[in-house]
Amino acid sequence: MSGAADKLAYAKLDAGDKEGASPLGRDLELDHPRRFYELCLVFRCKTSKFIRDPDVDRDISGLQDASNAELRQMAFWKQRREAILKSLQNCGLRVFCFYSRDRDEVIVKIGAQPQKLRDVAARM
Repeated sequence: MSGAADKLAYAKLDAGDKEGASPLGRDLELDHPRRFYELCLVFRCKTSKFIRDPDVDRDISGLQDASNAELRQMAFWKQRREAILKSLQNCGLRVFCFYSRDRDEVIVKIGAQPQKLRDVAARM
């Protein structure tokens, strides 16, 4: 009985929802873009990958403690980075942030909804 059920499931998958539709689902149709982020920015967050940032590297051993000048520099970078990202979000852009492998940079993916791009293009 399970063999017949499996064949039915495969038949439904092969047929798709409508003629010419992708058998893999709706995410491959034109209404749904494959790429959600169009731009990538990289911000430095530590003066060196060997320096410990107290906000990020609490449990990582083998890193040197930062001097007061380095802590001030990292705090300044963090303040500017957060201000830039907040401005991008207030413009209606999607922002996705993550640390680099060494945790010395913040990588930011920036994107916009397709409708937002159409609206901006129509205003130009």
